[in-house]
Amino acid sequence: MKGMYTQCVVVLAESPVSIGELQPLLPEFPIVRTVETDSEWYFSGSTAVVEYRPDVNGMVAIDVVDRTWPDDMGNPRTEAMLFGAWGMGYFGPYAYPNGLDRAVKHAWGWPEAKAIIPRHCGFLRIRTSYLFGAEPETKVLPEEYRPQQELEFIVEIAQGILDHPAALAYFNPNGEVLATKKMVNDSVTFGREHDLPALDLWSNVRMFALNPEWMLMDTVGCWQLDMPDHEATFPKNRFQPNDVANFLRNASAYVLKGDRPIKDYDTMNGPGGIAWQAIRFADPIAVPPREVYCWVPTGTKGIPQQVTKRKRARE
Repeated sequence: MKGMYTQCVVVLAESPVSIGELQPLLPEFPIVRTVETDSEWYFSGSTAVVEYRPDVNGMVAIDVVDRTWPDDMGNPRTEAMLFGAWGMGYFGPYAYPNGLDRAVKHAWGWPEAKAIIPRHCGFLRIRTSYLFGAEPETKVLPEEYRPQQELEFIVEIAQGILDHPAALAYFNPNGEVLATKKMVNDSVTFGREHDLPALDLWSNVRMFALNPEWMLMDTVGCWQLDMPDHEATFPKNRFQPNDVANFLRNASAYVLKGDRPIKDYDTMNGPGGIAWQAIRFADPIAVPPREVYCWVPTGTKGIPQQVTKRKRARE
């Protein structure tokens, strides 16, 4: 959950990057201070701080870590410091073990990621916080908290850092998203031109076989925007995966817009030109754990029990 840090995106690098190299990459984001830290790397490497919302003590910390991403997030017995840092959200408030591995496996738009990501030997974390130097009673989230604006801001910072010759990829550990510099730039440009959120940079869409007859597609990462993720379960070969992926994106954008909440058994026009029906569950079918809206095409029989036999989420 959101605490010391409220958002986090990462740039994976194949060679060391120094704090001094950041300012020329970020001309629109003046660095207000730098900190050469002796803290354990789990919590912070050498850091540059950029103002985000100074009216509410909003800051962005960009720190450099000359180690590979700790995808297993540690063991409480043998790597207690790493495990504790993960549990406190220092790798992102919703990062979950093996998220980078899943991101590689589900990098549908970038199949070369399987060969490129293992080349990284360091990373730069870009994290938002309202608690730097704050009083003990300061709230974690300010009044008029704006998660979408946060994500847009730190993605812009990531765009600048991706211009560094050592930068390999953009990684959102909370949404298990991997992207090249071009993919990030294209997504941001498209979103601005069409007044659309860059959901593909904040949340991934994944696909799984539930059994020989049924498929599952889901989103992961919508919790960064303080809303549930989405699942779609459907008979295999009846619908095109691209159509289902677009449906999940549209459903996410609908909830983000917030005109009307989705309630259990509400329907929405979807793939196949038919209505799909939603139920909100407290747990997903596939990790990481989170609340989800599960969508199933209406009139469908034989829905697997692993879809239906789950605890409902509270409205």
